Amino acid sequence: AAATRISPLVTALCAASRKPLQTAQDLYDYLSRHAPEPSLRSLTPPELWTLVNFVLIAHGSQVPAGGVTPENAGRISI
Repeated sequence: AAATRISPLVTALCAASRKPLQTAQDLYDYLSRHAPEPSLRSLTPPELWTLVNFVLIAHGSQVPAGGVTPENAGRISI
């Protein structure tokens, strides 16, 4: 069987934060401050929100029809 490779981003999100990520806003804040790769730290706020939406959808989270935004992120549990 092939070994599953865990991405550095997922590893960092799981291991580096002492505060649990409970909302989409927590995920955005974490990524904006502690993204593990220089290319991720250079993302603009709209690009970071796109990444937050992608990560949440990829993990099966329910995302509002208009996506996660700064206005609703604090109310979206992860």
